[in-house]
Amino acid sequence: MAGSVRFLIPEGGVSALDKPGQPFHYPEADQALFNAIVSRFEESPTQKLIRTPYQINDAAFTKAVVDTLEEINPSPRTIQHATF
Repeated sequence: MAGSVRFLIPEGGVSALDKPGQPFHYPEADQALFNAIVSRFEESPTQKLIRTPYQINDAAFTKAVVDTLEEINPSPRTIQHATF
């Protein structure tokens, strides 16, 4: 990987089908996957791995992704008001 990279891990699950009560809910398998990724990821000042407690479809995970993108690639925002 070249440049600024952030790799976010959704430790709460990686799909809608692996939420508690769903057919692919298997936290031990998810943890094995995450541990394998962590063991191979080479962090540097520009490349970071971020573990989150969220499920991949949680709004909080989306916010973490957006916040992380803003950290490495800030962009100016403008507020547009709707006219009716």
